[in-house]
Amino acid sequence: STKDPRETAALALREQPHVILCDAATPLSVAQIPVVFLTAPPASKDAAEAEPQGGGPVQVSKRAQLSELVHAIDRATGR
Repeated sequence: STKDPRETAALALREQPHVILCDAATPLSVAQIPVVFLTAPPASKDAAEAEPQGGGPVQVSKRAQLSELVHAIDRATGR
């Protein structure tokens, strides 16, 4: 874990986690490791249920239920 976004990619490459959970405001690109971005709550139910299009990043609300977070991780990791 790190609070410094500049260290995130280096830490991820060194530790090789199965998935990275991070704030949507954190600039992160680690091609070899799936990333789930935690976002502010959506403004509408339609936005909350939207799936990423065209292989975009997987996002889930910071207020999501555990089952929703697990589903997002499964999508990110291709399970």
